[in-house]
Amino acid sequence: MRRNEMNHNLQEYADVIRYDEENKGTYELATILKMCKLSEGPVLDAATGTGRIAIPLAQEGYDVVGVDLHQGMLDHAAQKSAELNLDIAWQQADCEELPGDNKFQLVSMVGNAFQHFLTNDSQSRLLQSFHRVLKPGGICIFDTRFPLADEIFQPDELLVDHKYTCADGRVCEVAYQSSYDAVSQIQRYKTVRTYYVNDQMDSEDTTYIDLRYTFPQELVRLMDASGFELLHMWGGWKEQPLTGKSISIVIAARKR
Repeated sequence: MRRNEMNHNLQEYADVIRYDEENKGTYELATILKMCKLSEGPVLDAATGTGRIAIPLAQEGYDVVGVDLHQGMLDHAAQKSAELNLDIAWQQADCEELPGDNKFQLVSMVGNAFQHFLTNDSQSRLLQSFHRVLKPGGICIFDTRFPLADEIFQPDELLVDHKYTCADGRVCEVAYQSSYDAVSQIQRYKTVRTYYVNDQMDSEDTTYIDLRYTFPQELVRLMDASGFELLHMWGGWKEQPLTGKSISIVIAARKR
């Protein structure tokens, strides 16, 4: 996605502390490490955010470059890696124009970041960028949400999804509203976060994000057209088979 197309979606990532509070865990790591061992060498973590996967990859001894469009997230990632004495190169760049031709043995992209690439052209440019920076035989691995009917055809009303306690002690109530355009395969999400102190409303903020859903056979064709041999198409990061009830698609593919 080009910078001007991404500006709208960056609303959701403006607060890096909140992002870390809401995006914990490294459940993707075991599978990514398995792919790393198939193709030993430098790793590029695309759409790295605050380094949720890049940092543990570096802790495992890999030479890691983390790339993101959002400078604020990169700054926070750099602070976290410095505190751990990890040498990670953090670079601001469009993922459609990744740095380092034929340099990396693996490109990872997690957190369903693939859904930020809203058009056929932007998806193709992204995968061509992966292909360009990978060494011959290098591997890319990424995920995207499975387009379940229950996921894309949600009621067009604001519904509370969950609550959590922030680091500052406030309780955050998170509510979503979504609408799906079946022609473009894009779902627009409205997220309303309401913060409470001692059961009293303290503040509220609203963000919007557009996400593209891509169907499995589209992905098969897209990987082939982008110069990749499809190695795996799993139904999640536990490497389970993809079924009609899966909630995630995980793609692992090798550069031809």
